[in-house]
Amino acid sequence: MYSDFDDECCRERNKIEMAFSVLKRRFGEVLKARKYRRPVREIKIRLIFHNLTTEPKKGTES
Repeated sequence: MYSDFDDECCRERNKIEMAFSVLKRRFGEVLKARKYRRPVREIKIRLIFHNLTTEPKKGTES
């Protein structure tokens, strides 16, 4: 069973879970929008705002 475990996939999942955790801590878990397409728009706005307010890591600038 251990030989079938994919370490690379697990590392990627940890990165994704950490990103979701950061977003929930900064902006809250609850979406205010209730209509059909508005929740998606609200999530996109939160992601854009998060990208604008975080500083890029050193060494990643081009």
